Amino acid sequence: MNISRLPIRHVEEIDFLNEYSKQIYDALDYGICIVDSYGIVRYVNSSYCEYFNEIKSSVINTSVERNRYDDILKKSMVSGENKRGMIQSKGKIYEVEVNPIYSHDEFVGIAALYKKIDKEPLKIHEDYIEQMMENPFPKIIGKNTALIKELKNAEIAAKTNATILIRGESGTGKELLARSIYETSRRSQESWIAINCAAIPENLIESELFGHEEGAFTGASKRKIGKFEMADGGTIFLDEIGDLSLSLQVKLLRVLQEREIWRVGGSEAIGIDTRIIAATHRNLEKMVEEGTFREDLYYRLNMIEIYINPLRERNDDIPELIEYFVDKLSQKHGKEDMIIDDEAKELLCGYQWKGNIREMKNVVERAVILSMDNTISLRSIPEKITGMYRNYDAKSSSLVGLGSDGQIASIEDYEKEIYRMAFEKYKSYNSAGKALGVTHKTVAAKCRKYMID
Repeated sequence: MNISRLPIRHVEEIDFLNEYSKQIYDALDYGICIVDSYGIVRYVNSSYCEYFNEIKSSVINTSVERNRYDDILKKSMVSGENKRGMIQSKGKIYEVEVNPIYSHDEFVGIAALYKKIDKEPLKIHEDYIEQMMENPFPKIIGKNTALIKELKNAEIAAKTNATILIRGESGTGKELLARSIYETSRRSQESWIAINCAAIPENLIESELFGHEEGAFTGASKRKIGKFEMADGGTIFLDEIGDLSLSLQVKLLRVLQEREIWRVGGSEAIGIDTRIIAATHRNLEKMVEEGTFREDLYYRLNMIEIYINPLRERNDDIPELIEYFVDKLSQKHGKEDMIIDDEAKELLCGYQWKGNIREMKNVVERAVILSMDNTISLRSIPEKITGMYRNYDAKSSSLVGLGSDGQIASIEDYEKEIYRMAFEKYKSYNSAGKALGVTHKTVAAKCRKYMID
């Protein structure tokens, strides 16, 4: 039975299914959940309530967001596409099939079928987790759990026309993610326009974004088409959106609300169909409080928020990223088959990478270029990294290592290195604690904090 073919003329009629139909659906041995286009649950049958220990009256007319069991249903709700998969609830495994409901080619909701299956729960759960943890964007290197969760949300949002705001520190790869979203979207065959709002002087950026008419200002000798018009039908990526002036924020808000632009010096509105992806490293919430970023624009941009965590929170991805850059950059510079030795790799894996992936790429590229043979060693790593720490030397008057430029690391960096060295030497929290003059509990806490294995 394909429930998406139920005789429903319009989603509002779901509430008025006759008692005969309800009795039929309630007698079925699989669960049914029908949701309208606004994300409101309109009907569930008795099997659904039994499966998930729910009461009909507490489910119907509530938002689908409260459904804590089923991400598959939510994904279909966003994309309007068929979805299939498995979920686990209270030790039971259910096969899920979600289908969109259309009335006269108009999307009016979704219908989900839940069927209990008799297979080994643990094995199915592991298969489902493995499926859910797959990285949907091949160009983005990483298997970090928090990162994958955000990328999965980005994959869902990519299939829609929703405005997306990508958050994260500088150098985390926000533009790469934006490009990946565009390439998997329905607009992938249309224009892709990227503009860095922080890189263009304030007196020029309005013209860059919206274009200008001939004679609009001194030097405007001919009409210019702006980036939004160039991206009509496609996608525009606004990097560092937090750097826009308040006056430009007002104009951008109008674009989001009205889907039209005005060229500088123009006398008529120009309708556009442009998907907007924005990015920033700034704290927009704080800027809203300070009055430097418009609250209404913030909510318009923040329809779908994707956060890329910094590299220091992705220690499990660092070895793979290092190998990736060694391979890619050695080919770029004609030094194929290069490798990195264990000592250099260990040092880079323990580094904090405050500049994130951008800094790592630069460090590895420098090492590739300066290596005398096909092996990257400590000799090719910048002094700011290799000179940051120095083992105790009886001839030295200081425990603190300085780089060739006299740079000193943060206290936290030194603390991490001290605890790492102590734990490697003494092999136990208790012995390391005695050597450092702290309790074994302190050593254990610091090792957890700095992910020292």
